[in-house]
Parts: sequence; C-alpha cells; structure tokens
Amino acid sequence: MIAIPSGFSPEDYLAIERDNTVRHEYRRGLVYAMAGGSDDHSLWSSRPLSQSLHIFHRQRKRLGNLFDS
Repeated sequence: MIAIPSGFSPEDYLAIERDNTVRHEYRRGLVYAMAGGSDDHSLWSSRPLSQSLHIFHRQRKRLGNLFDS
C-alpha cells in the first residue's frame, strides 16, 4: 500500500475526499488510495446480505405473533 505524503489534517483529508472520485483512507496523517470496486462487484457483494435480510423479515413476520404481548 502506498501512502500519499504525510502531514494532512483530518480537515484537509475531508476536503480532498469530497471533491475526488477516487476514495482514500486516512490514517494518522497519511492518505492511502483504496482499491476500486466495479458495479458488478457491488451487485454480487450485496446480494447475500439482501437475501439474508429478506429471509429474516419473512421469518419475523411469520413468528411475530409468538412474541407480541
């Protein structure tokens, strides 16, 4: 991982990040470029979570009557 030269304040980092399309990570005054993700990556990585939440909510509705007071 390569860092951009040090000496950035948190405020400097936030100003740079606001206007930049490439995302970075700020750690102890160093700014590291983060690896980019593609639209396909976002789609595939969000699917398992989405499906898990759907199953959870469906089960909760089905079992909800047992827990209602």
